[in-house]
Amino acid sequence: DPRIKDGEHYLELAMNMESRMEWDSVRWCSDEDIEKYVRMDMVRVVLHDIFEQNNLDDERVKVYCQPVLNCLLNRFTTAEALMRMEIPNIGMLFPDEFIPIAEKNDYIHTLSKIILNKTCRSIVDLQKKGYDIERVSVNFSMVELRDENFCDDILSIINNTGVEPSKIAIELTE
Repeated sequence: DPRIKDGEHYLELAMNMESRMEWDSVRWCSDEDIEKYVRMDMVRVVLHDIFEQNNLDDERVKVYCQPVLNCLLNRFTTAEALMRMEIPNIGMLFPDEFIPIAEKNDYIHTLSKIILNKTCRSIVDLQKKGYDIERVSVNFSMVELRDENFCDDILSIINNTGVEPSKIAIELTE
């Protein structure tokens, strides 16, 4: 298939297909399998570029906040930061599509630094506009805890943005 560039990509395609197969089964590679692989590879290439650039303001990484209602006060006091990616020629991607690729290729910490930076900057901006924000939760992958610079990177971003550390809650994903 001309969409598969070389032997390495054929092997990755086969491994991708195998990971979705039931044990002791046989499957022929379909056009849909190749399309899924090509899309996954495009996402991997973009993630690699984001990793290489290490730009904490990368526009391809989007942050949305899901507000949390405090029932006692009857107002939104906290939120959870949600990561999305917007890639030209692909569109908006949800975490279930890019997080496994980022974790597998050790790009996840770069994405987390970007979302933390953008979240911290947003908190500071909203507070300047008079909004009272108790805290925003930011998710981090368990995989990131292996990175010896994890804590230093998090503290550096918090300090550089000027957000009060108590305004950030760190959540570890399963």
